[in-house]
Amino acid sequence: FGMAERRLRTDSAPGAHAQKEALQDLTRRLDALRGRLRKLMLVGEWQPQESLVQLSTTHGADSHVFGLWRDGNLFLRLEEALCLVEDGTLLLMHERAPCSVQAAHSLLFESHNIQNLNVYLVLRSLHRNGFV
Repeated sequence: FGMAERRLRTDSAPGAHAQKEALQDLTRRLDALRGRLRKLMLVGEWQPQESLVQLSTTHGADSHVFGLWRDGNLFLRLEEALCLVEDGTLLLMHERAPCSVQAAHSLLFESHNIQNLNVYLVLRSLHRNGFV
């Protein structure tokens, strides 16, 4: 009896309805799918001999913005691929296994090429702010 009475008092307290709606909204947001559906993602394989990512799928919103076409295939520079991996729009494969964001960062920075880092930082900023 005491619990039901306490619950009734809590439910009728001022602001209880707003709190309940806020909790439902938070729960809905937490339950939402993260990233993109796999069938809508770009998929690419890291080609270390060329220092490029060869895309096996070219559908997606970002496939027309980045990359270069060579022999009918779309390739991404590693800096471009890393931006898309961070954004969740590219599944980057290396040695037939998917790369995490951390592994993709390692691929970029293992060359210790400061020019690549600067290009990546500028590209990332432009991409996150909607310019690219």
